[in-house]
Amino acid sequence: MNGPQTSHQSIIKPTLDNIKRIETVDEIRNAVSHVFQDAQLSLSGHRKLVLVMKNIMNKAIELNFAEHFAMYFTKLINKILPLKKGEQVADRIAKFCSSFVASVSKDDLARRQEKEVQNERDEVDEMDEGEEEQEEDTYVSAFIKYLIHHLLRGVEAKDKNVRYRVVQILAYLVYYIGEIDHDTFEALYTSLNKRLNDKEPTIRIQAVVAISRFQSFNFDFDDQEDSPFSFPLNKDLITSKIVSTIQNDDNAEVRRAAILNLTKNQTTIPYLIDRSRDVNSINRRLIFSRISRELGDFKNIDFTQREFLLKWGMNDRNDSVKQAAVKMVNTYWYSAANEDILELIEVLRVTESKVADLVMSEFFKGKEDKLYSIKIDDSYWKALTVEKAFLMRTFYYHCNDNNYYDLIDSNFPESIDLAETLEKYLQLRIRFLSENDAIIKKYEDHEQRIEFVKSQLFTVENALVKIRYEVEAYKRNLRETTSNIEDYEELAKLIKKRLSKLKANDESYQDLLTEDNEQIVEQLIEFSPEELVQKQAEIKSSIKSSKAEVKETEKAIIGCESRFKQGTEKYHSLSKEKLEEQERFSQHDEEYLPFADELKELEFIIEQLMLISKEFDFSDEIGRRKMLQIIRKSLTEDKLSSSLISIGLQVLRKISINEKDFITMATEIITDIRDSYESDDETFHSAISGFDEEDEDEEDEEEGGEAEEGEKEEDSKSSGDSEQLPEDRESTDAESGNKANQRISSRKIKKRKIEPKLPPDEIVIRCLRITQNVLELIEDPLENHISLGSIYSGLVNYAIKYSEKYTLHLQGLTCLGLFALIDKNTAQDAISTFFAAMRNSGEDVRIIGIKAIIDILSTYGTTLIDSRALYQYGKLFYKSLNSFDMPKLQCVVAEGLCKLFLADVFSAIDKTEEEIDDERPELETEKQLFEALILSYFHPLTQENQELRQILAFCIPVYAFSHPKHQFRLSSVSGDCMYRMFNESSDFLEYENKLSPLQVVQQLIYWCDPNNLVNMTPESTKIQTSQVWQCVYLLQVVEQDTTKAVKKAILNNLTKISITPALESKVLKGLLEAIEGTKECYDQNTQDPEFQFDRLTLKNFEAFETSVKELYEAALAREISEEQATPRSFSRASSILEEIEDSKDNLVGLDEDKPSSDETGVIHERTPQEANDEEDVNMDESKEKEEDSSKKEIDNQLKEIDQMLDEEDDVEYDIPMVE
Repeated sequence: MNGPQTSHQSIIKPTLDNIKRIETVDEIRNAVSHVFQDAQLSLSGHRKLVLVMKNIMNKAIELNFAEHFAMYFTKLINKILPLKKGEQVADRIAKFCSSFVASVSKDDLARRQEKEVQNERDEVDEMDEGEEEQEEDTYVSAFIKYLIHHLLRGVEAKDKNVRYRVVQILAYLVYYIGEIDHDTFEALYTSLNKRLNDKEPTIRIQAVVAISRFQSFNFDFDDQEDSPFSFPLNKDLITSKIVSTIQNDDNAEVRRAAILNLTKNQTTIPYLIDRSRDVNSINRRLIFSRISRELGDFKNIDFTQREFLLKWGMNDRNDSVKQAAVKMVNTYWYSAANEDILELIEVLRVTESKVADLVMSEFFKGKEDKLYSIKIDDSYWKALTVEKAFLMRTFYYHCNDNNYYDLIDSNFPESIDLAETLEKYLQLRIRFLSENDAIIKKYEDHEQRIEFVKSQLFTVENALVKIRYEVEAYKRNLRETTSNIEDYEELAKLIKKRLSKLKANDESYQDLLTEDNEQIVEQLIEFSPEELVQKQAEIKSSIKSSKAEVKETEKAIIGCESRFKQGTEKYHSLSKEKLEEQERFSQHDEEYLPFADELKELEFIIEQLMLISKEFDFSDEIGRRKMLQIIRKSLTEDKLSSSLISIGLQVLRKISINEKDFITMATEIITDIRDSYESDDETFHSAISGFDEEDEDEEDEEEGGEAEEGEKEEDSKSSGDSEQLPEDRESTDAESGNKANQRISSRKIKKRKIEPKLPPDEIVIRCLRITQNVLELIEDPLENHISLGSIYSGLVNYAIKYSEKYTLHLQGLTCLGLFALIDKNTAQDAISTFFAAMRNSGEDVRIIGIKAIIDILSTYGTTLIDSRALYQYGKLFYKSLNSFDMPKLQCVVAEGLCKLFLADVFSAIDKTEEEIDDERPELETEKQLFEALILSYFHPLTQENQELRQILAFCIPVYAFSHPKHQFRLSSVSGDCMYRMFNESSDFLEYENKLSPLQVVQQLIYWCDPNNLVNMTPESTKIQTSQVWQCVYLLQVVEQDTTKAVKKAILNNLTKISITPALESKVLKGLLEAIEGTKECYDQNTQDPEFQFDRLTLKNFEAFETSVKELYEAALAREISEEQATPRSFSRASSILEEIEDSKDNLVGLDEDKPSSDETGVIHERTPQEANDEEDVNMDESKEKEEDSSKKEIDNQLKEIDQMLDEEDDVEYDIPMVE
């Protein structure tokens, strides 16, 4: 910018003396121009220039040239508006204008205040002077109003630079303007509000800065009707605009500007802290380095918000962000706590915090100088508080991890003293409980009533699940029967017409033929009239019986719906009863809550001592024995909480001689707890005594094993029989579950003549919790520990048997899953038990069952499951993954399936069953499950399940980028997923919040990009064909019954697919043939609205085709030159499309309602891996060996291709996963 210029070459410098001599408009204009010229040179002289400009303005007012001054002032501002961001000349002029407006506004306000004071002192009103002052006062406001309105004219200009400069100047002015009329303010707010959505981020930044100034304005009106604005305008509205920008703007700098300018108060703190999870690391770091200090004293921040802030900061993947969070604690918060560690810990509320351990670990790392100032003496140990115990434990862990053994020796006692200290606090806990026996009794009674209601709710929920399953089975049976009736009636009409023709001696049958009944008619013409009459009678009988069955089924459905309604009412009634019981006990809150808080703190101290013991050096045998005695006694006699039981067993494992010794002691503890109920009862059999009878009947177990195999075949048959009645199917499921439980029991113990008398559920649950923690700590197989087998047969089976007891049953299932991980035989029985339980239970059981089944499959693979039953497990996973009414179950299933796929657990099926034709459905089940995972990520309903989306957003890329085979699998289902999401009958289209096809295509292409593979050399990356196959499948989607938006999204993104000249010419030729096929389809459907693309789409498609042709020619030339130098093997297929040509003729539609595969043309997985399998022939070998090797390789490839094509023929794509 050359700056504002004037036509006059000789301009007198506007000094104060020269300004006084100004008399004409031209002199005013020249003076203003001179000031603007100087203002653009440097910021340092702005203060003086502002004073000069104010004198010019006053002179203009004096000469009645005020309007000319304002007009020329804005005219000079116009000169900087077209200048882009970063031009310092424009920035200086903008700042000068803001400084000038600020100065005149300040002077105007001072004159107003002075006038008010003067009026109070002097009641004499001089009209002339008053009018003159009033004119000056109103001129300042008029000038600012004129300036704002002038700038607002350019706020929607087409030139982005003009919009930027206008909003920039307004942002400066808003901060300094005084009082303006309401119309001007409303226009200003409305214009800035629109700029919050400007397409240019730089403009949005300035709009955020400008509109944030309004947060300090006074909008207090007694009533909304008193508001002078045409719409509700207040501070909350303005704050909500900035918060919306923070949450939704896609530009990090815009969000940063909003974060910095948002008012900090209790209402906005949650939104600011939430930005510590911003995708931009600078924004995240800003929260910890600056915003956290602006929030005020960290003690005033809500505990939940403070916990989130620490958790996200201390675990941030970016080291600079993490260091900023550490500095926030170690510097700002530590200073605010008067540099007192205990005070800092007190604010952290360590009894509730899950991140306090990490905070203290980072604190000690950053404050190494404070370590030697910490002194833990005898008085410290005798008067432990929550804060002292936590500091002591974290201090010990830090010293132990970093080898500060001198600090440990100087601050921590001998092992026997530590054991005695723990014993004292355990005794203190016992005394405390005995002193509050009355409130404990009330609480236990309350818990028993709650447990009783929960068990009833559990029973009702399971019953509702069974009823729902019955209704599904009845409806499925009704659909099948109705379809059979229609077929029977159609057949009866054909027979009637055929008989009529035969009676008229007419042997023709052509008029009976249709596309659907050709085979039936051909069979009918072979029958004689007598046979047709007999067949007609049979059909009438079948129709009659089928209609009767329909009536019975409809009646059964009505009955089930009535039972379901009653069950639902019962469930709501029990839920209400549970709430009433909780409200009833809340009357004791004044008595119970202080007791609960004190007990919680005492147990926390004990927990810290146990955690120290877990890592303590027990080389002193006396101390070890003392600690062993204390832990065993406490676990046996004290009713410890779940956390203390877990840590106590960890200490016991630490001080045990070995794992066998640990299990022996743990089993004795469990047995002692169990036997303590009624030790003198002759009919009672302990866990050990029950196990001793196991060896007496080994022959009976063998017979039971044979029966078990028969039962498994029967279960598999019953589960796969689609024509079985719902009642029979339900009873079979129940019997299979009972038989599975019986088999588990029969493997371990013989039936006793005297049934053992078990203690109350409370004691059994306590034993099971100890068992669970023991199983989580051991690794040896079950066969090495006979005593554990007694626990399994005596407690776990009992708990599983009582499915109507909520906590007991769930605890038993949890232990069963853990037992299965250390014993393969138990796993084989347990997996069928979980399968039966999941089919007839609610979400809690299903979650435990899914976790157990996935753990079992991860440990032993799919060999435990019969190949025919694997399909049923696949359906179970599929239904669970699509249970949108059970979001937690969806998360567990999705995470588990991702682990199984990542570990290639299902890949073993391809290796062991690939030659068995009748086992093909199992392979399709694997594909269906993988597709279901991908579809779940894009499903509109999962947008509300953020945990599921986070799991899939992490697991799918990890799976795809971990191995080329994984990426190839994903590319092979890309087309199918696109079709299932966006075909005309897709249920995805029913939702308003569905993703656009463009987003889905870009995500699929990103996942299948070979450049994202890990541990791959550049040369290996270039020859990957996964995206070539993905391109073929996506092009087939273009040819199907998808919308124009889907077709355009695919064609416009083909250029983003990674295709290199290093690929074989055969692969590229196949891709070209696929492109030609799509072009032919387009030419044949040019009149179809869905195929009428815009020029840009067609141009992109042609550019992609041209690019592939060039790559093909380059690859072909490269191969020719290589063949001239080195002989190469050849392949029968000339392109990848020839390998799938046969299967394309047999494609089956995705939509079950479409009967013909020719009508739908659905994409199937075709994986000719031989495309990359050709190898160079060794030049050093003899010619005869070379020919034999080449012939053998070709034969193997042809054999694999033929087998693959045979498997692809007549494969039904959409295997029904829903019963």
